[in-house]
Amino acid sequence: MVKAQEYINKNYPKESRNGHDTLNLKSKSLEGELDLSTFVNLKTINVYDNKITNINISKLDKLENLTVPSNELTKLDFGKATKSLKILNIADNKFPSQDLSIFSVLENIENLSFGNYRQIHSTYNKFHGSLKPLENLKKLKYLYISDTEVDSGLEYLPISLGSLNYVEGKVKFFNKVNFPGIYSMMIKQDAFLFQEINKKDEEIAQLRKQLASVAVVAKVEVEKLREEIYGKVRHFDIVKKPSGKKPSGSEIGKPSDFSGVVRISPPRGYGPVRKTQTEDQLSQESLITTLIEKEEAEQIVKEKLEGNRPKESGETEAGLKSQLEQLTQEKKQIMQELVKVETELQAQVEVSPKTGE
Repeated sequence: MVKAQEYINKNYPKESRNGHDTLNLKSKSLEGELDLSTFVNLKTINVYDNKITNINISKLDKLENLTVPSNELTKLDFGKATKSLKILNIADNKFPSQDLSIFSVLENIENLSFGNYRQIHSTYNKFHGSLKPLENLKKLKYLYISDTEVDSGLEYLPISLGSLNYVEGKVKFFNKVNFPGIYSMMIKQDAFLFQEINKKDEEIAQLRKQLASVAVVAKVEVEKLREEIYGKVRHFDIVKKPSGKKPSGSEIGKPSDFSGVVRISPPRGYGPVRKTQTEDQLSQESLITTLIEKEEAEQIVKEKLEGNRPKESGETEAGLKSQLEQLTQEKKQIMQELVKVETELQAQVEVSPKTGE
């Protein structure tokens, strides 16, 4: 056998200990006390199958996994590891007769083993009593209590528990007296699951209402925007122009699939005017459509920044603000183009005063 601390001092110089997040001392024939307080970055410790009588982990606030079964521990101070520990295995040690209160502080523990294999080892842990001290371990998923004297409290086990490993010990745990406790645990777990399902259903229903509300508001805003934009630009009615013929009065103002004449209502005192301006009109309509699209995109970005619409994967607030600035600038440019096009259209319109009358 080798003294545990001598082995550590020989193989792990003090200046290098901060660089270790895992320490594997499994089956190294180590004995005595083991002080690991200077390994401040340790996350995993495995000291399985030695003869360690005491282990100091009180300063290890990053420790997540402590595996020390088949040793000779009689006590354990979790210290700063109380909140970080997720896995604790102290099976087959020499903890004296006591209840389970020692584990009640491990608020983030997921895997807990303190049972025994008495048929293999001569030493064993003497934990006894009720499972009630574990009721606040809300993240506990696996529990190993085989061959202990724990005899009651199934109904207190947290609903997160997925596996309970138990082999009969001195006290017959799963007897008719404990059936109500088992049933209570099952009922509690089922009730929790139904409660979670109902919560999700309510969340889904709320999201649907929000989406419907957003859709209605968006539709109204789009319509307002269309009216506002179309109210600022001039409209030109394309008049069907049959080949080699002038459009009749009945044809004026009717839409057509052909390139043709544009009819603009002149100011009072002037006669009708007809001029082909199809290219400028198409440019104008294209700019209007693009402007509407930019307005809609701008509205979506604003809703994301205000928290009224979920962000896409990878989107950040800074990125959305930059996108909003770009959309604003693009809208400004489009409006300037619209003004130019309308000026050109007005310049092309030929207006002649009426004669007589």
